[in-house]
Amino acid sequence: MVGITAFPFSGKTTVVNLLLKRSSLQKSESEGRIPVPDERLETLAKIFEPLKKTPAFIPIKELSAFDLRKKIDPSLINEMKNADVISFVARSFDISLYPYIYPDVDPRRDIRKFLDELIIEDIAVVEKRIKTSLKGVKKNSQEEEIEILRKALPILEEGKLFREVELSNDEVTHLKHYSFLTLKPFLLLLNIGENDLANIGQIEDEFTRFLGKSAKVLALSAKLEEELSMLEPEEAKEMLLSFGLTSFGLERFIQACYNLLGYMTFFTVGKDEVRAWQVRKGASALEAAAKIHSDIARGFIRAEVISYEDFIGCGSMNEAKKRGLLRLEGKEYLVKDGDILHVRFNI
Repeated sequence: MVGITAFPFSGKTTVVNLLLKRSSLQKSESEGRIPVPDERLETLAKIFEPLKKTPAFIPIKELSAFDLRKKIDPSLINEMKNADVISFVARSFDISLYPYIYPDVDPRRDIRKFLDELIIEDIAVVEKRIKTSLKGVKKNSQEEEIEILRKALPILEEGKLFREVELSNDEVTHLKHYSFLTLKPFLLLLNIGENDLANIGQIEDEFTRFLGKSAKVLALSAKLEEELSMLEPEEAKEMLLSFGLTSFGLERFIQACYNLLGYMTFFTVGKDEVRAWQVRKGASALEAAAKIHSDIARGFIRAEVISYEDFIGCGSMNEAKKRGLLRLEGKEYLVKDGDILHVRFNI
């Protein structure tokens, strides 16, 4: 799940409204599944002309605003800990257009304050665990865990994030157990003004340097995207091009979240349905089969597999068979992004 938060008056609600396609009457709906745009799915649907076309989805949730003028609500911290990805909407549009919690707009200051709060929360967790360990540790695994936490504490106290530090696989395994906020994938969404759209690439580069490569940075104008959402698709694309943009910011946001969640896509095709399925990168054919249906995984025999690129090059499954590009794979086969699968099974 992607948890989206922000300081008040940063445009978070506008972003979530657009993602969830919710109206003013649906404001209570704070979470939902968002379809992932994929041109490959559209192309496959044109070829097979199915009765149904189903995209892959990602779950998102609008979290409470992170208001530093008040004591931080513990429930907000818990929600962020339950998220797989934390996204922070930082305001970068003119103060005169809308009130703000500060007398000026300074996204770098806001980002730093937000990250500092995450560090403070993680320090509290580390100190509490070390303190309880003083009562006695009996297992070797616990001793190892405490030693890792003792090493981790100075990193946080220096104002660094766990995800910025090179950690061994063993150390990451121990730290993930605590759902540390500074270890989670982080997506910064800069809500910029329309006047800055021409410099969107430069802005993203600047903030990537500011945050480091461990974070993903995207910039968009929520106000513009809101206006475009009210137009017909072709008209919206024309308007987008008039601003020098070739893709919608929210589509880029969705794809970035998809990647940060560690997902990849495989497809199933046919006259009834063409569908994109999301699975974790590194998933086996058996795990992909389970995604389709538990019975299919239980009775798994073989998977017929062809890459999307090879299929498009052939134009049809019959031609792919003639060329020997449609192959049989076992349950241990590691699925690749874009694979088209047909699972043979028997129950």
